[in-house]
Amino acid sequence: MLLAMIQKTRLHSFQINPHQNRQDMTERGDGEKTAQDCWTLMTRAEKVLLFLLVLALVGLVALSAFVIAHFLNENHCDTSECIEASYKLLKIIDFDTNPCDDFHQFVCGHCIPTQEERKNDLIAADLHEDDSAVLTTVKQFHQACTNETTINGDNENTLFTLLSQIGGWPLLMGDEWDEENFNWQIFMVQVRRLGVRSDWLLSFDYYEDENGTNLLLINPPNVRPNAFRFKSAYYQEVIGQLISKLGGSNLVQGHLQQMMLFEDNLHRISEKVRKNLETEGDFTKVSVAKMNELWPTNVLYEVLNGLARGYSVFTNSTTIVVASENYLYELHKLLKVVPKRTQANYFVWKTIEAYLPFSSDEIRETYVKYVELGSREEHCHAETVRRFYSVIEDEYVRKYKSDNTFPLLKETINLIYQSYNESEEAAADVVIEGPEGKQSGVTNIEFKSDKIIKMINEIQFHVENEFYSCLHKKSDACVKESYYEDSKKLETYFDSSDNTIHLPYNLVYSDSFMWDQPNYINFAKIGRTMGDKIIEAEEERLNSSISKQGIDIAYQGYKKWLQINGMERKLPVLNYTIKQLFWIHSSTMYCSSEEDMKNKFEEVTHSHYFKEDFQC
Repeated sequence: MLLAMIQKTRLHSFQINPHQNRQDMTERGDGEKTAQDCWTLMTRAEKVLLFLLVLALVGLVALSAFVIAHFLNENHCDTSECIEASYKLLKIIDFDTNPCDDFHQFVCGHCIPTQEERKNDLIAADLHEDDSAVLTTVKQFHQACTNETTINGDNENTLFTLLSQIGGWPLLMGDEWDEENFNWQIFMVQVRRLGVRSDWLLSFDYYEDENGTNLLLINPPNVRPNAFRFKSAYYQEVIGQLISKLGGSNLVQGHLQQMMLFEDNLHRISEKVRKNLETEGDFTKVSVAKMNELWPTNVLYEVLNGLARGYSVFTNSTTIVVASENYLYELHKLLKVVPKRTQANYFVWKTIEAYLPFSSDEIRETYVKYVELGSREEHCHAETVRRFYSVIEDEYVRKYKSDNTFPLLKETINLIYQSYNESEEAAADVVIEGPEGKQSGVTNIEFKSDKIIKMINEIQFHVENEFYSCLHKKSDACVKESYYEDSKKLETYFDSSDNTIHLPYNLVYSDSFMWDQPNYINFAKIGRTMGDKIIEAEEERLNSSISKQGIDIAYQGYKKWLQINGMERKLPVLNYTIKQLFWIHSSTMYCSSEEDMKNKFEEVTHSHYFKEDFQC
């Protein structure tokens, strides 16, 4: 337009001066006018218009450079987070497979399920002065468990000392063992003071009554069935070797057979009751005094108070819950005909058996002939995670969390929610579920010995204290987790009634969502999870299926994020666009999971966005 205006002005100028002398224009030898002559011949209006034209061209070039730099640029990201993300993909992607032909094989072709490296490092790292008391406990347990030099040097002496403290093992002591003064209920209290498990005949749990108060629940024991597959060979070799190593005489076969028979009968009655409880239920509220009628030779409230050790108080009028009165009657009948020596042999053996995976190489080698057990390092890592699962998760969050996480999480959720609602104003609240900021059940444990058997006992002792301290209190007022079972893993869910998405803390503070990694990873991983949960909740609310897919609304949410924040950089080494990287990361978390794996990959390959980005 500016050129047209200049030409029109030039024409107008010549029309006004039709007789202008052309000789006034200076010409080159070849007849071409110089630039100076052209500028001189221009009118003032032409000069202004030409200046504006040049200025517009410069602005257009600058604008193009800005667009290329901020919206079309896909230079590689060189941060440590990007390098780590690229390295992870390089290890699992099958580059020989076309993603359009077999996306699962492409993404997961070389995937080998591994433990979370950062958490492994957290457990196995050396003690540091800045470690919290809880993390110090976890590290001490792991170090003691893997310290073969100390364990082999101890040569089961700590175990022998423990047996002496609980009255000895009849199989080892023979006629020297005092049978007359043995009572299994008093024995339970004695071993609890040493931190040894005592739930061979009765196991304890919580029962939440109609007022939300925790009552003591008495259950049948969890008798492990695997011991019965090994039959007598397991007992003969392992127990015989232990007795020999601890300085005893030959194993008395009659006593061993009686102990095995007692275990068989105990397993029979407890399993029968447990199966009935699964189908019918038989929970009965009774007073301690009523329960004591079964065992009149003891005052039950004294036994319960001895187990609780001041963390809870029982009287004859205290209400407790019995899972099965039938089991208690059957147990009472069994104990009346089983000799005390046999009972004690079994109780002490169960104490020893729990120690065997941590024992010296000599004993451990015999044990693993019958029980499937990994290397000492593998077993210790698994035991550390099992016993301290929530503690490790909590410490991981404490170490790697950032103040930048929640604002980005909120933005991510709202963009995905807006994509679902197809509205720029839709918003959802965010709640992070987890123990962050609360004291876990083992925060006050401190170890004072490097002897593995003592450390295991102390852990259990303190956990039991936490258990009893929750009795007679409101359920929401205390921690009830058992650190001898995997802690309950929180799940992501969307509450459509108030538009709130609930996320477990150990998912938010993981590599599924990191504020300093590219957001195509965040939207692909935690974004896909949120998208799925929003769809599930809405389908349940509407009682009908929805055509949308969680992966698609996560992708749409990410495109909204790009419009607001601009293009991100690609991962180094890998020759994939950021949109292709979104699809790849959205599926890596399903490589080692068999559950719904096929459906998860089909959701991706059926998306028209995926087909566009990979040009399928």
